[in-house]
Amino acid sequence: MSYLLKGCPSAIYMFKFVVKAKTEEAAIKKTMPTIKRCEDFAEALHIYCGVDHAGLIDEELSLRVIFNIKEPQNSILMKVPALFSFAASIQLELTNQTFHSEKSL
Repeated sequence: MSYLLKGCPSAIYMFKFVVKAKTEEAAIKKTMPTIKRCEDFAEALHIYCGVDHAGLIDEELSLRVIFNIKEPQNSILMKVPALFSFAASIQLELTNQTFHSEKSL
């Protein structure tokens, strides 16, 4: 199911979280509950969620979590506070945000 509606503005929020581990496999295993929570939250709000990482560096795995709310502006304005509350509840760090109007896409 696509949560990115055509012809609508897009609000993109990037967060990160870091886990410490000796191996990349152990780090990924530690991150799975948080990733699952992010995916479940996004599915409940009908927004896009993507997660990636660049690998283990100095026994730290930094994950980037991207949420994209591509809907009519009224819907974006209602979902952003829920997204920020969720991010705070699981201690995600906001790293970037951007907004594209439907005219700029």
